[in-house]
Amino acid sequence: MAGLNCGTPSLLAWPTLRAGLTGSLVIDDALAETAMVLLAEDGVAAGETGAAAAAALLALADEPEVRGRLGLDHESRVVLLCTEGATDPDGYQRVVGRAPDEVDAAAFSAAARRRGRRTG
Repeated sequence: MAGLNCGTPSLLAWPTLRAGLTGSLVIDDALAETAMVLLAEDGVAAGETGAAAAAALLALADEPEVRGRLGLDHESRVVLLCTEGATDPDGYQRVVGRAPDEVDAAAFSAAARRRGRRTG
């Protein structure tokens, strides 16, 4: 996850960011890759950095105590920000098993079918 690999936080931004934090967690590459695959199944072609928020949710949801403290259950609605698409197409294909444009095309076709339209 080169996009999130920052050894030193910004001295200017860090005090403001720290003041607004309730918590933080570390996401390893394997969990980010799992999130990439799951997002692709839903038609979102996200790279490792873009999938980090989904990976964090997977990690939090896997901890019953944390899940309870956050009030996460089967009725929860969570907004995730995806900050990166598939910027490394070869790496994306290695992880997901298909090219980013195949994921995008499948998502477009599925959306068109839901709307009752044909795609070309």
